[in-house]
Amino acid sequence: MGGLPLVRVNVINDAGADIDEKALGSAVSETIQLLGDGRTNVEVNLLVTHADALRDLNLRFRGVDSTTDVLSFPGPDWDGKSLGDIAVSIEMARSGAERRGVSLDNEVTFLTVHGLLHLLGHEDDSEEGRAEMMRLTNEVVVRSGQKPDPDWHSHPH
Repeated sequence: MGGLPLVRVNVINDAGADIDEKALGSAVSETIQLLGDGRTNVEVNLLVTHADALRDLNLRFRGVDSTTDVLSFPGPDWDGKSLGDIAVSIEMARSGAERRGVSLDNEVTFLTVHGLLHLLGHEDDSEEGRAEMMRLTNEVVVRSGQKPDPDWHSHPH
């Protein structure tokens, strides 16, 4: 039986940011539908937190002592289990939104989709990989009713 996958997004807004959690859920669902890897039951955990928390996560799990805008932590690779966790720095999202002249929701959406693409196996270590991730990110952002930006980029993480 085909149909759309069931997608659950658990948003933990540690930063108390004024963000549209429903729009973030929509962007995650659009990404899963677009890339349809055959999963029918998908769960993603999204932590919106402070820069110091991302710095701590970056150091603990990657050995990198610096903050970044988004990190992804893959979950178990089978249907019905969490696809993984995404952590977004609200301070870096605000800075990116101001720099680009867009809403905070737009920037957090870009960061969330970027992190989700990493969970789905995409990499941006090469120019070709980065270009493909940007193409997919912008397609999802447009499908979610937000403003695309072909020049957007995530901070190195």
